Amino acid sequence: MSLYNLIKKLFPLKGKKALHGFYLKNNLLNSITRIFRPNHISSDDLIKLWQLAESGTVDANKIYQRLSKLRRVNPTNYAFSALGIFRLNKVTTAYEIMEKGIMTFPKDESIRLYYLHVCSSRNDYARYAEFITKQPGADQGSEITLSDFYKKAISSGEMIGFIVNFSEIKRHCDAVDFALLKEFFLVALSQKPISLQNAKNILFLGRYLDIENEFYLMVYDRLKQSFQNLNENSQKSVYILKIIASLTLPSVPDHKAINSFIEACKQLAADPITLTEPINDILIDWAPWQYLFSLPAIAHPATYHRAIAAFEQFAFATWPGLNYISAHVTEKRQVQLQRNQKIRIGFAVHDSMPMMSGLLRKLDSTIFHTVFLRPGEAGSSKTAQDWIGSADEVVEYSPVDALSAIKTISSQNLDIIISGPSIVAIFFPMLARLAPLQMVLLEPNWTNGVTNADYYISWRPAEPVPSRDFYKTAVSYLEHPPYWIEKPRVNTNRNFSTKARNEIRKKLLNCTPEDHIYLCPNTPPKINPLMDDMFAKLLKADPDAKIVILRKDLLLCKTLRMRLQKKLMQDFNRCIFLPTLTKKDAHALLMSVDCCLDSFPQCGMSSSFDAILLGVPVITLPFNIPFGRWTAAIYDYIGVSGLTAQDQNEYIQLALRVANDVEWREQKAREIKEKASLYVESTVAFEEFQKFIIHAWERKLRDFSPANWIHGEWQESKTTPPLTESTGEAVH
Repeated sequence: MSLYNLIKKLFPLKGKKALHGFYLKNNLLNSITRIFRPNHISSDDLIKLWQLAESGTVDANKIYQRLSKLRRVNPTNYAFSALGIFRLNKVTTAYEIMEKGIMTFPKDESIRLYYLHVCSSRNDYARYAEFITKQPGADQGSEITLSDFYKKAISSGEMIGFIVNFSEIKRHCDAVDFALLKEFFLVALSQKPISLQNAKNILFLGRYLDIENEFYLMVYDRLKQSFQNLNENSQKSVYILKIIASLTLPSVPDHKAINSFIEACKQLAADPITLTEPINDILIDWAPWQYLFSLPAIAHPATYHRAIAAFEQFAFATWPGLNYISAHVTEKRQVQLQRNQKIRIGFAVHDSMPMMSGLLRKLDSTIFHTVFLRPGEAGSSKTAQDWIGSADEVVEYSPVDALSAIKTISSQNLDIIISGPSIVAIFFPMLARLAPLQMVLLEPNWTNGVTNADYYISWRPAEPVPSRDFYKTAVSYLEHPPYWIEKPRVNTNRNFSTKARNEIRKKLLNCTPEDHIYLCPNTPPKINPLMDDMFAKLLKADPDAKIVILRKDLLLCKTLRMRLQKKLMQDFNRCIFLPTLTKKDAHALLMSVDCCLDSFPQCGMSSSFDAILLGVPVITLPFNIPFGRWTAAIYDYIGVSGLTAQDQNEYIQLALRVANDVEWREQKAREIKEKASLYVESTVAFEEFQKFIIHAWERKLRDFSPANWIHGEWQESKTTPPLTESTGEAVH
């Protein structure tokens, strides 16, 4: 049993778990549990301590600090100490601890094996080879090649590292050696027992990271063969592998991949095998709707709608329990409601989600009874605590069992549910009809066009026009941002001194005051290939420029790095990739850089609100697609001009001006900071939001179908025919 499965068995995962971070982080722990024997007294306690940190219910950094200070009296303690330090983003120190453990216990093969697995997962071949060849007993003058390194890792059971680092290995490996290495991997798949969990991860990661298709299909074929006729569950296991291989999309899918996804959904729906429930059957963060929400689909909206409709058809056929209607909905309870009865409204979002709990808290208590529907246990953040304090009731439901979640939510007899259905723990339950009205707020309309999505609530100035070209679900376009944006918990009036600014740049970036730092704070999935050329031109135009990208610990960042390396060539060494930062460090970095770059064509949203609230100028280029105009809309709303480009060339020129013209940058920063208060804790915005909710409920009581709500009124007379197939022309 792999460590990941053991941890899941001992302590069910709570809340959101990012599969993207699973391998580079959790797989290190997997190696420890798989390698180290249970007769080490402290192992169980260390695993429990680690799982507590990973649950999100405590201050994880305190546990990582505690692990880092373990008395290193045995190989297990050395390994867990290093693991805690890895989590604290002190990679070099973590490696040094493991290496000291190997030298202290030279006859212990377990810590050597763990070191191999860590180096394999991180593709740190050079470090491994340099260290191991210097150890007593190593053949003097012997050389460990890259191919030898991965063969050794694969032979020891570390399969996923090869898939995760496939493109990088290919780039650095001799063509003949790489072909032999691929064959070695395939043989190992056939000969070594592999768990279903690991097989699922291999297939997901291989497709998501878009490795060679021919090799991927051979891997899939070997894995299918491994599970055929294995036991009474073989048929279901093979079907699960087929789902992952057929419906997992590359991180940046093209039209061909999306059309293949649609056809695969239809084929699976036509000949399904009934499974138990989607989250445990597949993977805890398998979210095709997120990968579908890419430029080819959202610039051609009918493609996205077809894909989501096909996925819903497949999901209902494979997990019939998702196609559920709550009894209180079928009984038409809403028609029988008396005027003196409160509207039961639930918010289904992860408790790390900002900008919404204040809306729940401010709803008129004489009209609404509020329920916070929380997937999993409460988090430890201030945002999580705000959610608890904002609702009349808090109802916890299973984050890893969609059918159980559906029953829990259904039992609340809610009239309205407002959700942010990005993660699996919310998306899958919200496929069911659990309230007379179901709405989406804050995020992209992931459920756009599914059967039981009634409204998408958004901000009219930030949305593309006309709405009928982009949304199949009815929209509520409000004139003010439909969020409750809290006053910042950091002092936004504090100006960084030159000394403090330089210290932050040195600490986080190892950069000098003379460097021009351009930060793109958005997540790697938003850094579209269209930005590659913009980065190249920017680096060429400013010889002192360095581009900073965050969240290098996400798997998608591997794809981004390879892409930029190919595009930028020698200028790639002017790109700095940082891990996920604490909020404190992220804010400090924002206030210390020379220019902040918005992503394109999908721009930032919550990150833009944050930056502007701190008085940080963000250069943006709006695009007429969902999530393409948010930053520009914020500037228009607060009355700030000069930072919104009309084309890619102007985007680069504005970025250069912000970075090089310190006086103008500081002037714009002061202006932004003064005007940002217009959207902070806005009573006008809240009242507009509440007005729509009440009108939507009254409309439901009259048994009218959902309709678009724009400019504060229903748009029945402007009902549009169904969306047709895309012509292939991008919408600008």
